[in-house]
Amino acid sequence: MNRLENQVDENNEEQGTIEDRNQEQNSLKSEQSEKLDVLRKRAKALMAEFGLSQNQASKEIGVSGAMLNQWLSGKYTAEAKSEQKICRWIEFKTEKLKINAFPDDPDWQATPTGKKIINVLTYAQMARDIAVIYGSAGIGKSKTIEHYSNLNPSVWVVTMNKTIKNLNIAMQLIAETVGVKISGSPTAFKFFRPLVNALKGTNGLLIIDEAQHLNLGSLEAIRGLHDESKIGIALVGNESVYGQLTGGKRSAEFAQLFSRVGKRLRLVKPHSEDILAIAKTFGIESKIECDFLKDIGTREGALRGLIKTLRLASLTAYGAKEKVSLNHIQEAWINVSRDN
Repeated sequence: MNRLENQVDENNEEQGTIEDRNQEQNSLKSEQSEKLDVLRKRAKALMAEFGLSQNQASKEIGVSGAMLNQWLSGKYTAEAKSEQKICRWIEFKTEKLKINAFPDDPDWQATPTGKKIINVLTYAQMARDIAVIYGSAGIGKSKTIEHYSNLNPSVWVVTMNKTIKNLNIAMQLIAETVGVKISGSPTAFKFFRPLVNALKGTNGLLIIDEAQHLNLGSLEAIRGLHDESKIGIALVGNESVYGQLTGGKRSAEFAQLFSRVGKRLRLVKPHSEDILAIAKTFGIESKIECDFLKDIGTREGALRGLIKTLRLASLTAYGAKEKVSLNHIQEAWINVSRDN
C-alpha cells in the first residue's frame, strides 16, 4: 500500500512539474509575444513619425521589404539576425527623435541667393533658353535646384561627376533621368533621337548639375538636345563651367555653345541674409552669434560649412542640456574647419 501511495505521489509530483513547465513556457511565449507587439507598434510609430514607407524603412534596416511587411503584420517571426537589425534601427530612430536639437539640413529658404537661382531657372524654362549658373561650392546651388524641380513640372535634374568621362555615359545618364530606354549597346547616337522625341513639346527644363565634369562633346550634345527639342537647359557648376566656355585654348571650339547662352549668373559668396535665414532655422538670432556665423559663411565651403557647424553646435549643446551659444558654435567650427 505504501509503495502504491508513493508511486501515486511521484506521479502527481511529475504531473505538477510538467504543468509548471508548461505554465512557464506559456508565460515566456506570452512575454515574447507582448515584446514583439511592442516592437511592431514602435516600428510603425517611428515609420509614421519620419514619414517612411515600408520599402524605405526596410532599406534603412537592412532587410527585405517583404520580410518587414510580414513581420509588421505579425505573420512572420524574424530570425535573430533580422530582429537584431530591427531593434538597432528602432533604438537609432528613437534616439534621433530625442535629439531634435540636431536637425537635418534645413529646408530650402527663400534667401536672396536662392531667389536669384530660381529666377534664372524660371527664365530658362519659360524662354526655352540656355542658362549658366556658376560659382563657389557650398553656396546652395544644388539645394535650390532640388527645390525648383520639386515645384515645377517637366524638370529633369542630372548630376554629373568625375566618372562621366565620355559622351556615351553622359547621354545614358540623361536618358535614365528622362526615362528613355534603348535596346542594344548604349551609345550617344542611339540615345539622341529618342531623347529629342521624349523632350519635345514638354516645355521642360533639363538641369545639368556639376556640369564642370562634362567634356566638349557632351556639352555639344546637350546643346543639340536644346536646339531640336526646344526645351530649356541650365548648366550649373563651379567657376570652370563658365571659364571653359569663354577662355583658354579651346574657346573657339566652345563658341557655338556660348552663343546659345541667354542668361548667366555668377555666385561668388552667400549674401548675409542667406546666413541669417539659415541661422534662424537653428533658433539662433542674437547678434553676437550671427556675426560669427557671417564670418564662417564667407569662407571656403560657405553655407555648407555653416550648416555643418550649426548641426555640430546644436548636438553639443543638447548633450550639455544648454542653449546653443557662441562657445558651442566656435568649438564646432574648429572641428569642422579642421576636417575640411
